[in-house]
Amino acid sequence: MIRIMNSPLTNTIFAGQVNTKTNTWKPNKSNVTLDALVAVAQHVSNFGKPVKIMFKQIAKEATYWMPMPPKAGE
Repeated sequence: MIRIMNSPLTNTIFAGQVNTKTNTWKPNKSNVTLDALVAVAQHVSNFGKPVKIMFKQIAKEATYWMPMPPKAGE
């Protein structure tokens, strides 16, 4: 089973397979933090409000703006 979870230690969103008996990650987990945030922003933008994603890294800071979806008939 593939799960998506946030690491409380690193604040990183991971996706991968989890051992259902021990509830621990199998060795194939992937960092999907930015992909998950973009997917949520795209989902939220369907409600007609602008979405701003900000994140900091050690060497840089970046801001991404999700475009508003086109209105019906445009």
